[in-house]
Amino acid sequence: MRATVATLDFFHCILSRTARCLCGGRTKSILGLVVLTLLLGRASVHAGVEWSYYLGGSEVDQIRDLAISASGDVYVTGGTASSNFPTKANESGYVYDATHNGSYDVFVTKVGPDGAIRWSTFIGGPGYDRAYAIELDGQGGVYIAGRAGIGFPVSAGVLQTAFQGGREHLGDPYGEQDGFVCKLTAEGVLVFCTYFGGTDGSMIRDIAIDAAGDLYLASAYVNGTTYPPAIGGSFLNSPGGGQDTVVAKISGDGRQMRWARYVGGSAEEVGTASVRVDHTAPGNVYLLTATQSAGLATPGAYDESYGGGPDILLATFDPQGALRWASYLGGSGNDSTETHELGVDGAGNAYVVIGTTSPTGEIARSGQTVEHRYGAGGGQSDIVAAKISADGRRLLVLTLLGGSGDDRAEGTAVDAAGNVVFTGLTASADFPVTADAVQAEFRGAYDALAVRLTPNLELEYSSYRGGEKIDYGRSAAIGQGRMAIFGGVSESAKWPVVGGAGQTQKSGLFDGILWKLSDSVRSTPCRIRSCC
Repeated sequence: MRATVATLDFFHCILSRTARCLCGGRTKSILGLVVLTLLLGRASVHAGVEWSYYLGGSEVDQIRDLAISASGDVYVTGGTASSNFPTKANESGYVYDATHNGSYDVFVTKVGPDGAIRWSTFIGGPGYDRAYAIELDGQGGVYIAGRAGIGFPVSAGVLQTAFQGGREHLGDPYGEQDGFVCKLTAEGVLVFCTYFGGTDGSMIRDIAIDAAGDLYLASAYVNGTTYPPAIGGSFLNSPGGGQDTVVAKISGDGRQMRWARYVGGSAEEVGTASVRVDHTAPGNVYLLTATQSAGLATPGAYDESYGGGPDILLATFDPQGALRWASYLGGSGNDSTETHELGVDGAGNAYVVIGTTSPTGEIARSGQTVEHRYGAGGGQSDIVAAKISADGRRLLVLTLLGGSGDDRAEGTAVDAAGNVVFTGLTASADFPVTADAVQAEFRGAYDALAVRLTPNLELEYSSYRGGEKIDYGRSAAIGQGRMAIFGGVSESAKWPVVGGAGQTQKSGLFDGILWKLSDSVRSTPCRIRSCC
């Protein structure tokens, strides 16, 4: 039964924790409000955009990852070619670096719960530097990781002070590169930076932090690469051949290797891997990558067979780096990964959100997996969300979301209860959106997405977010009270801006984009006599 306006007002008063609803000089008790609410229905809750804006300068800027603190502050990182990218000193007047240094610099920006920028800084050298990942340690530490050129501001006494250099497999338009890790304080003070790389080019695409403060890195190895002794001597196994994914564990101060592993077979594995920590079993780490190699799954895993094309590989390791289990996930089509497509809930279940061209019937086992389907699907690529049991033996739920065009996910976050948010991009005018979508219509060449799924991977909320050109969601994070933050990059001059907290107009060819999605109660102010 639909709630009346009066009931919505009553329910709104209860949610706002007021003892009485005041209207026209008269009052009603909370008990009466509760009774009427139960009789007439309940207020509906819908998602709304609190704030939304551009973040960039006059060239190319892109947000690649973000994280939310317990207090609701948002930390954002990525890369910028703009010398006039907005930097800002913290409350003490300090900014690490307000000067753009090379062809592309890392940026780190802190944003308050209200969307206002608290501080913002460059980090970089004379070459090409970009961050892909950001994590918070819960103690005020802010960690970022990515790719860097020669002259990056590394610190004394860290794991790798010298640039090892090299170009990635099949060539690299970014010049010679190493991976890097940096730590800053919550106020933007740089604590340390270290390289992490070998002679054939490296980058770090994702990081995670365990309860002890150690860091896990997801990187890549190209056959023939030589690492510096401190890194190379810590590997627990030998490379499989071609390009392998690398997972490594280092100390939180950036000074020591704990261990590293090659993950791969005789064919190719990608460098766009994701890494997460299972906090129910402290130190166990989950790695998501894509592979063209057979023979990598462990006995008893959900899918022990390579299906063809790139398949997803999900693997877990214990705190000492020993392989616990590994499973394929995919079919005969292209099952590909981008960074930040993995999450773990409070029970140790893994959540994977990817783009695929494989039929879901090749991924799920009939009668053994709960399946949901939203949208017609069948376009150039569809989005698939999968929930895998903590022991790796069962595919619990598989959900397909897609329209008639190209649909891809990137940027996934999962809370302890198993609620999922993700973003990405779509070229489908018929992508499945919910009735309460903030933007129900497709507007550009590609629109960004904002999607929520329940722990059972049922569609709870879905909306476009875009303007007249290309808009690409690349990162997502979950905060308290079902709040979510999304970030990405936009080519659109008409990307939807909400509020006055940030930049209202696009400044360059591509700007970063940032928006906050929160739940609100559908109600109207007390305007009629019957409300109170």
